[in-house]
Amino acid sequence: PNTLHTPWTIRAAAAGKHVLCEKPIALNLDELTQMEAACRSAGVQISEAFMYRHHPQIDRVRGMLANRTIGEVRTVEARFHFLMDTGAGTDIRLDANLGGGALRDLGCYPIDLMNLLLDGPPAEVAAVAVRPDSVGVDITIAAVLRYDSGVIRTFSCGFESPTMDHCMILGTRGSIELQNPFRPDANGGVTVVRTGSHSERIEVDGDAYRSEVEDFARRIMASAPDTDGVRLSRWTVETTARVAQAARQS
Repeated sequence: PNTLHTPWTIRAAAAGKHVLCEKPIALNLDELTQMEAACRSAGVQISEAFMYRHHPQIDRVRGMLANRTIGEVRTVEARFHFLMDTGAGTDIRLDANLGGGALRDLGCYPIDLMNLLLDGPPAEVAAVAVRPDSVGVDITIAAVLRYDSGVIRTFSCGFESPTMDHCMILGTRGSIELQNPFRPDANGGVTVVRTGSHSERIEVDGDAYRSEVEDFARRIMASAPDTDGVRLSRWTVETTARVAQAARQS
């Protein structure tokens, strides 16, 4: 459960164990600060288990954006949904006391991807959520994020529709479509790049989970902390908390 990530990370660090923590790594920045401090004090490494970050598709997309393959990025749209019977039995993802809800379970993925691609958190957020009294957590949520660069990013996530895992990056000269961006290994990491009338289908193979573990192991062996990854996690924890607050106020 999300509420136990912080205490168990601190316990693991105290026992001298490196920590690859499931997402969302923490529910707020205070928790993350405690986790980082505990790991730093114990001389162990900490990294968030966002496996999609380690699939080669991400580096390929970042390279295309850096090379301005689609010009200047203007909009990013992402969706991450799957169908859950919210009325059947107990599930930690539906328990508010355990940090449940669609935003924490699914929405953190598009938030993390957007912050990764824009190299920073948004300047402004707005959000709305469906939160039935009978469930007690958000089961569908949508948000708009505005970045200082002028880029507008939108995402939705939820437990109320069949599986949808998709991202579209729109630029001034074309677009990049990511099919299954958060589970790219599920379909060969298919990326469709469109510039004007030209369309190119790129397949980038890779095992996201294997790459995640191998990267973590290499960093441990080399005593090279995942500084960039921890910084990205901090941005994502902060943004997720801001989206949750905006949804509560809507």
